[in-house]
Amino acid sequence: MDKMRRPGLVGSILLSYRDLRGGMAAFLAQNPRDSQLLVLALLAAVIGFIAGLPNAVVQARTLEAEDPLTAVLSVRLFAALFMTPLMLFTVAALSHLVARMFGGSGTFWSARAALIWAVIVALPLVLLSGMVSGVAALWPGTALGALSAGTSVVLSLSFFWIWSQHLAEAEGFIRAGRVFALILVICGILVFFSAFL
Repeated sequence: MDKMRRPGLVGSILLSYRDLRGGMAAFLAQNPRDSQLLVLALLAAVIGFIAGLPNAVVQARTLEAEDPLTAVLSVRLFAALFMTPLMLFTVAALSHLVARMFGGSGTFWSARAALIWAVIVALPLVLLSGMVSGVAALWPGTALGALSAGTSVVLSLSFFWIWSQHLAEAEGFIRAGRVFALILVICGILVFFSAFL
């Protein structure tokens, strides 16, 4: 009997880039358990830690400590492994509560799946941004710094777009553009108020 093989993680990510909502629907159809979502969150945290190594080296140069690189890497690794999954699950719960206020029909589980799968799909962009930051760190003070900053902005907007597509699918919204606009507005408000704290 010829069974259709499901694509692996990399194949699923590539398929998601062709159809973000379809990729999210396929991920939801797999009915991943919370333990599987936690493993994906940890995978994303580790890859994010690796992508942030160039920035860690730059940050360590500014510290006055006996071994600044070890200090910076220790803090970043702790944050990656323990804080990132907690933050993702919290943000997912909040996104579901906001979606419900606008008529969303998903669940806390589907909101978690949407955010974590969006992070996984965005990992190639995170690695690309990390490489650009690494190259910019080798030649500080050049136009590469501006390129690195621009790459970070594009990465953020791309992630919000991916997440809005996934959240729209998970919550049953027809138009993901409105979800994207709401995410940008909420993030803008948070950035505005954090500037005064």
